[in-house]
Amino acid sequence: MPVAGIFLTCNGLNQVFAAILRGLGRQKMGAYIIVPSFNLIGLPLAVYLAYGPLHMEVTGLWWGTCVGTVVSALAQLFAIIYWTDWEHEVVRCLRRLVESGPTTDSLPSSRGSQSIDVVTDDTQYSGYGALTV
Repeated sequence: MPVAGIFLTCNGLNQVFAAILRGLGRQKMGAYIIVPSFNLIGLPLAVYLAYGPLHMEVTGLWWGTCVGTVVSALAQLFAIIYWTDWEHEVVRCLRRLVESGPTTDSLPSSRGSQSIDVVTDDTQYSGYGALTV
């Protein structure tokens, strides 16, 4: 059943995209995308395909839920790519790191012995390039 492969792939992508939105603090956006995709598109289409004029039965149920899953995955991907200001998200992340990080003036980086210097009075970050917050 090729529909199962499409469904499972897109369902996995849905979980990844929902986790990205959750990490960005946009859980509501994920819910606003997932709920209508399944309840307004996938479920009615599944019932129509299964019991409507096409009489696809169980295969129609699979195809309907598959379409809902694909719509949800594409909508979440669109939201992540086009509605996210990644430069702003980097600044938010750096602020959280400084606020919850160690009390020293430098944070260890993933590049060996280099460090990211943090000047908390100007809220300016340096290391891989200065970012002014």
